[in-house]
This record gives sequence, C-alpha cells and structure tokens, in this order.
Amino acid sequence: MGMVSRRIKLKPNRAAERDLERTLFQLAGLYNWAVRKLYMDGKGGRFYRRWDFQALIAEHGAKCGLNQHTMQEIVTRAWRAHHRRSNRQRPARMKGQRNRMNAIPVRSTRGSLRWQDRTHIRIPGLGIIKARPDPRFPVGTIKYGLVQRRAGAWYITLMVDAAPDPIPLRPEAESVGIDFGFMTLATLSTGEKIPHPREYQRLERRIGQADRGRNLRLRAKLHLGLANARRFRNHAISRNLLSRFPMLYLSRDDYTSMARRGFGKSVHSAAITHLITMLRDKGRAGGRRVIEVPGRNSTRTCADCGCLTGPTGRAGLKVRVWTCEACGATHDRDVNAAVFTARLGAVLAHEIVREH
Repeated sequence: MGMVSRRIKLKPNRAAERDLERTLFQLAGLYNWAVRKLYMDGKGGRFYRRWDFQALIAEHGAKCGLNQHTMQEIVTRAWRAHHRRSNRQRPARMKGQRNRMNAIPVRSTRGSLRWQDRTHIRIPGLGIIKARPDPRFPVGTIKYGLVQRRAGAWYITLMVDAAPDPIPLRPEAESVGIDFGFMTLATLSTGEKIPHPREYQRLERRIGQADRGRNLRLRAKLHLGLANARRFRNHAISRNLLSRFPMLYLSRDDYTSMARRGFGKSVHSAAITHLITMLRDKGRAGGRRVIEVPGRNSTRTCADCGCLTGPTGRAGLKVRVWTCEACGATHDRDVNAAVFTARLGAVLAHEIVREH
C-alpha cells in the first residue's frame, strides 16, 4: 500500500462558501498571531519547540469554532516559517491582501474525512459539502485533506492510503535515455521526439490582456487552466514512457539557473521539473528504475567518440545538426544528447549496483 492523491472539485452552496471564507479569515488571524508571538517572545529570549508551541492552543478549537487539528497544522506552519528565516530580526511574512490564506488543512481521525455518498464529502469542521464525483477514486482510507481556493473555485486534495494504479509494461527496449528541451519537449535515444504542446504560448496574449486590464480573476482562471493542461500532459507522457521502458535515464539540468539567465518563459512553459518528478514517483511506485544523469556537456559531447566538439554558447543553440571534428560523425543535437545520456546512465547504474 502507498499514498495516492486525488484532487476533487467542490461545489459548495452559499452557506458552505460563507463557512469556507470565514474559516480562511480565522486561520489567517491565527497564523499571524503565531508569527507575531514567536517573534516577540524570541526577542525576549523565550523559544518554543514545535510541540510546546502547539500546546498553547490546546482545547481552543471549540472556543474558536475551528477543527483542533487544523489549528495545530496552521501554528506548525507558522513555527516552520519562523525557523526557516536565517535573519530573525524581522517576523516571517504574515497573511494579508497580498499574501492570502488560501488553504485549509484537514486531518482525518477515525474516518472523520470521508465520502458521505457519491456526490458529497464530509469534512471535519466544515460539514458535508457537495463535490464532483470521481468514478476512479481509489479504494482506501483517507488520511489527509487540503481544501484550496483557486481562481474563485474550491478544491480538495485527498491523500488516500491505497495502492496506485498499476502501469502495464509493454517493453520496446530494455532502457532509454531521455533529453529534455524547450523546442522539442523530450527526445529519446531511439530517435523519437515528443513535441512541445506550447500551452503557454497559446494563452500568452490573453494573460497579458488580463494583466493590463487588472482583471485578476480572469488572470487566475487562465493560469489555473494552464497548470491543469500541463499536469494532464505530463501525466500522459510519463505513463506512456513508463509503460514502454523498464529503465529510464533522464538528463537533469539546472532549470532554476536557466530561468534566471533569460529562459524563464521557456522553463515555465515546458514544466520539465514537474515531468521529471512524475516519472520518478510513478517509476518508484511501478517498479521501474529511473536514474537522473547530469546533463552537463551532453549536447557538446560526441556520443560516438566522446570528444567535446559540439556547438557551444548561446550562439550555438541555433545549431541543431553538427559534425564531430574528431570522428566525422554527424549528429542531431537532441538525439545525440539522449544517446549520451543513455550511455552515461548505464555507467552510473552499474556503479550503483556495485555500491550495493
């Protein structure tokens, strides 16, 4: 058994939505109180351990009309935010108009968080709320939930103690190397290329119009639709690859640094880190081996002779086909990188086996 997450859209009526808004307002006040108390008591030389700080609000749930476990989770988040700061001369960032409280954590105790029927969910502290039915909801015990407000709509993410859906294996090859990119989303060492759907580019103009018109609700809806499209795309790609190859070698680059060096829009549009995370998590659950390989010099190194003769620098990005000066082999830039990743990954996998 493992943990499976499912996101369900809620359909609260007006009374339930008022309760959700009220709960968010109260939790924001509780979070700000916790941040302020940790800061002021710290200046006075008094410091708290996490469980001691949680004990300060013991039995206050009934007084505030909130779920006790939800309150403990909120003050724990404030405690962690305070202790993450390297400079504690200022308090952690509080919740307000520019930093909204948009999530309500819910813990299930003795089955308190559960489906009431096919279209209603019982949520501790919030009552029974109508939800969109999920015919593929896993059979198991719900352990945790997170109610979120996104783009004016309400969702709940449920963590279920259940076995994940198995991915059937129809092997085409024993292993494959995968090189990720921005023009082509992924290139396999077999020569296959997975095209980039470019969801962001199709919505970029509308997002810009919403920004200039200060239509924050439309902007939030467009970004939510964009995130959902990328998530569904990555789900389909990861499931397809894991059903075809028992061992995957993934080229891993520093996409955070790329975003800072002028490729932010491309990094945001491709969502490669999210795809790698899905491949790694699904591979672990499905019994596949997924090994991340450093992508340094993968496009410059000749996959035949190993010499660094490929194009370099920003000017070299436009060179998609190049010839090795050492051995004379002609390479497609992306396919060569994928083949190099596969060969380097095989070496790393052998080293991992030797260490164990």
